[in-house]
Amino acid sequence: MLLKILETMREYGIHANEITYEILVLRYTEMQQLELALQTLHQLTADGFQPTLKTAQAIITTAGMVGLPRLALDLAESFEDISVRTLEPSVWVDCLLACAETLWVSCEAIYAVLASDIRSGRRRCADMAQGCSSAQRHSR
Repeated sequence: MLLKILETMREYGIHANEITYEILVLRYTEMQQLELALQTLHQLTADGFQPTLKTAQAIITTAGMVGLPRLALDLAESFEDISVRTLEPSVWVDCLLACAETLWVSCEAIYAVLASDIRSGRRRCADMAQGCSSAQRHSR
């Protein structure tokens, strides 16, 4: 149904932008429709746009929530590689929690982000450290 909105907009000569796609992605992620959110993300990039921070964070968090920590981590790393923006600490903590909840043992990449932040003194490391210790308690 939401993709029909894009079709209707095109019929009337209205072009979608990052915010249009953000609205669609946020709605899909609220419904935990990750596949549709990913399809919309693909269309967004095919149309030459970059996802907003809110768009990326919603998809990454949803991937973790539906039990796909590897996908969540891959998306998080990809977003930070192509963007000058960094994800909020809560998104990295969500990735870490998804790893713990699914017993996925390859959480080293997330810990590497945390360690790098600590070494560089970035503000988000302090926020994440608290979430990490909580995630470790949950994984035991």
